[in-house]
Amino acid sequence: MVTRIISYVFLAIALYLGYFLFDSVKSVIDQEKYIQRVETNTIEKLRLIRDTEVAYQMVHGNYTSNWDSLVNFLQRGTIYITERKEEIVQKEYGAEEVIVHIDTVGKMPAKEYVFTELNLLTAGDTGVITSINFEEGDIITKNFQLYSLQTKVRLFKVRSPYEGTVTKVYVSEGARVNRGANIADIVRYKYPPEIDITRLPFVPGSNRKFDIFADEINRSGVTIDVFEVKDPNPVNPARRKNNNERALRVGSRTDVTIAGNWE
Repeated sequence: MVTRIISYVFLAIALYLGYFLFDSVKSVIDQEKYIQRVETNTIEKLRLIRDTEVAYQMVHGNYTSNWDSLVNFLQRGTIYITERKEEIVQKEYGAEEVIVHIDTVGKMPAKEYVFTELNLLTAGDTGVITSINFEEGDIITKNFQLYSLQTKVRLFKVRSPYEGTVTKVYVSEGARVNRGANIADIVRYKYPPEIDITRLPFVPGSNRKFDIFADEINRSGVTIDVFEVKDPNPVNPARRKNNNERALRVGSRTDVTIAGNWE
């Protein structure tokens, strides 16, 4: 009887220790998944902020450390599309002068410029377009069969490597194209269009704003604009060491870079 009671006690202890060990391991795994999810979202937000700062600098000539200015620019700003042309003028005494013409050829909302990316679909080889399965305005999905190209060697069925919207088509069925010729322009979203722009300054999943810095620095007598955006309170303990030395950030206060420290 005593032996049986002792056995039950040891069994209960073993079950408890097993559950405690399982729960501890599960907690560690859950915490690692949580950190990974938060950091993935934080990196995506930092990329968006970087692209917005670069567009802002194109228009205003400098970066900004004012969140209201950056948000307002993304909501209401305009990007003017310019075209650069060079004209070579022959002088009377034989020399040549290069005159640069910069013309404004269009404009687009700042959000559209930052959120989208134009991809040029070009022919991978020389041949004849035997079928084309899209037209201007179509929304295509990843792996969608775009067109077929018959070369001297074989028939290629070309699929889309990404999602996007067709904005221009350059060819039609039966057309002969050379390698590298334009087939279509496809615009894809780099960031979900439904993102709440007013939340741009905030670290994902919190009400904490990113630390933002923008200024000018001097490098060998040349004045250069710089900016830095940094997570002020990382969830990853490894990034909090040495006063958040490894906290996720993009840009730099002291170096001429717009790279992120995760890249």
